Amino acid sequence: MIEIKDYHDDHTLDKASFCILDYQKGFDAPSKIRKAWIKKMMKKGLNGFVAFDDGVPAGYFEYCPIEVAPDRVKGRDLTFIVCGLVHLWDRPERKRYTGKGIGRLLIERIEKEARKRTKGIVAWGYDWDNWFMPAPFFRHLGYKDIDSDGNRVLLLKSFKRGITKPKFIKKNRQFKPIKGKIVVDILASEQCPFFIGLVSKWHQAVKDLGRRYQIRVHPLKTNRDFCKIGSGMAILVQGKPAPLGPMSIERIREILIKEGK
Repeated sequence: MIEIKDYHDDHTLDKASFCILDYQKGFDAPSKIRKAWIKKMMKKGLNGFVAFDDGVPAGYFEYCPIEVAPDRVKGRDLTFIVCGLVHLWDRPERKRYTGKGIGRLLIERIEKEARKRTKGIVAWGYDWDNWFMPAPFFRHLGYKDIDSDGNRVLLLKSFKRGITKPKFIKKNRQFKPIKGKIVVDILASEQCPFFIGLVSKWHQAVKDLGRRYQIRVHPLKTNRDFCKIGSGMAILVQGKPAPLGPMSIERIREILIKEGK
């Protein structure tokens, strides 16, 4: 039986990093950082819903007023879907929850809340991803494409007339190189536990390689921070984007050493 609870329930908040449950080893610290971030953001209007199947988290989506969105988006009087997924477990003993209507139930709950306070709801999505923020899923629920940055699509469902069209803020900051150094610029947010864990590995890899390598951290704490840089969470090596998927410290060292040749 599917039960849906929001972040105001302490047990649900503990599961708000469930997207990394299959990678839990080594993610205790990132999960605690994310939980603290959620509590701070809830004071600004963030909330989320988690779907449980007999106590097992099966899917979640979280949302906030677009004015405080942890992303490089601009808009007014709209609700913004920050992130979410329905779990496609990569272990055979786990249930596969996609395709069972759980995502629709979660979005409908968010829309019900959004209609009380805002003129519409904005989501972002990928056209190439079928499980994490898939754009076709939102289109199926009536969301319309309104902007694109070449990687992600911004989608809108209107509840009322007179909406100021939201948009992505384009990249508008370049990071200066440092002579004689291999520089890693980290655009850091506490919203994503997976990213937090990845950043700690980059710090360790840079430390291992010595003084020729240097990290610069650029905190992304507010919507203004995201829009000022015109970027979301990212890791740049000599100004070029680095991969953000699961990665070992050894692989990160290889990337850095190759850049230094």
